[in-house]
Amino acid sequence: PIITGTSVLAFKYKDGIMMAADTLGAFGSMARFRDENRFMQVGDTLVGAGGDMSDFQYMKHILEDMQTREYDMDDGQRMGTRSVYKYVSNVMYGRRNRFDPLWNAYVVGGVEGGERFLGYVNLYGTTYEADCVATGFGAHLAIPMLRKRVEGRADEVTEEEAVAVLDDCMRTLLYRDCQAFNRVRRAKVTARGVEVSEPYALQTDWSIADYVVGYGAMSGVDELLDGDDAKSVVNLGRTGVYLSAIEGDVRTLMRTFQRQQTFDFATFREIWKEQNFSLVHFVATEKNSRQNFMRAAYRVVLEHLRGSALLEIRVGVVYALYLLYFTQPVNFPNIGVRVTMDVWAQLTRLHEESRAAELRDVVYVFDRLAREGAFELVAWVDAGEGVLRLDGDADGLGGRVGARLAQIEHAVMGSAQGGLGDPVTSKRQAELSAQYRARKRQLVGTRLIEQATRDFYAAEFGAPQHDLPGAVPLDISAQDEAWAAHLLARVREYQRVRADRVVGVAADDGSLRVRADFGLAQPRGFAGADEGSSSIGAIQRAEDNRSRKRHERLAQ
Repeated sequence: PIITGTSVLAFKYKDGIMMAADTLGAFGSMARFRDENRFMQVGDTLVGAGGDMSDFQYMKHILEDMQTREYDMDDGQRMGTRSVYKYVSNVMYGRRNRFDPLWNAYVVGGVEGGERFLGYVNLYGTTYEADCVATGFGAHLAIPMLRKRVEGRADEVTEEEAVAVLDDCMRTLLYRDCQAFNRVRRAKVTARGVEVSEPYALQTDWSIADYVVGYGAMSGVDELLDGDDAKSVVNLGRTGVYLSAIEGDVRTLMRTFQRQQTFDFATFREIWKEQNFSLVHFVATEKNSRQNFMRAAYRVVLEHLRGSALLEIRVGVVYALYLLYFTQPVNFPNIGVRVTMDVWAQLTRLHEESRAAELRDVVYVFDRLAREGAFELVAWVDAGEGVLRLDGDADGLGGRVGARLAQIEHAVMGSAQGGLGDPVTSKRQAELSAQYRARKRQLVGTRLIEQATRDFYAAEFGAPQHDLPGAVPLDISAQDEAWAAHLLARVREYQRVRADRVVGVAADDGSLRVRADFGLAQPRGFAGADEGSSSIGAIQRAEDNRSRKRHERLAQ
């Protein structure tokens, strides 16, 4: 894909289907073409496209040819929405089977026979029908909003409400998708036909950026320094997150729970959901940055476990550890909670107090964490692990050096040698090494390996099969030089015996030459050589004659 378009949103509402897409045709990260129309009308059906714009143009040509053929037939029949949907899916699936897919995702909607239809097709030919669909980043960011506001209410949503919902979703995409654009084209399909609006600009408010500073917002070195202030930044490789941002969010979570004057886990969970606290995991979406972030988050939470803290706050610490641990993304191994003996003593003391006070939620949550192995007991915890201390200076050199080191660390950990310092990867490598050594010990000494060794020496050194030793260990890294010298001497002995049989001399390089007294004494069975024949040819004829006689004896 070269010129691409991002999200297309669509859902069913009271009168039909509502769609929206921005007007940007992006060339990589460049906003190259800003007035693209990513909708196409096919009869009373509307097709919206995301992905490569040239492939969309190709699909438009196909659909236009289909409409032309249908018009030429002049049989009074028209392709309905479901037929167009099936046609598009067949084209996409056919191109996928030829290993030349069209890099698009299509949304097909319309009203046929009084029924609303909305379907989705991607570049693999995968299809499904739903009340709300989206392509691109909209499938991740806008679908949850659409499901919450319109799914299951298709017969109740008015056109005005549908327009407001679409604008809110497109505005969210503009804030979060770097390839989204603030000019939007909206379309609707009703029983009266298809209507596509002119592009219009979204009303935006970028003051919201002040509330997300710190969470993935630092992409450059200059943003890490602010005057002469000293800042602590959790190292996430190419980016970082201010430690104060994590502390502020955890503090808000704890205070909100404390004001409820309750110890119920259900109350804490509702506060967690209201604050969308699970989204904190999106700060570190790469495996190599997960450990630094999670350990920093755990340390911030455990700081509220002071002996003088209110019981509600200490209970909130256990609940926060529980939800942080069990809401981690399933595609990464869970990062455990590292606790010292002092912290562990405080946790167990809280557990005993909760059991005595019959706070069953606290007891269950703590027992579940312990049973799942969430706690890792350590001698001490480095409060600065994974955290860069960026002290402002005159020229910002200290901060730049620290940020550059963080980038180098991320590059090394994410390279082809990735996994350095990852305990899970190291453990897996150790297991594979142990399996390899165990399998090797099983093979050494078997008849299969012995025969393979004999074949190897016969092929490499020309030694007779019946004179070869048994199998040697596969792991020769532990053998000393004496063993290698002994092996070489055995090979030289085989070469000398072979040379004697053909009245030759074995040179150090393994080659044969004619013995000086070759013409004076000939071995029994030697056929003799003409006066003008070469010495090497005579040796070869002697070997052939000896082989022939051996075969004759075997035949008798």
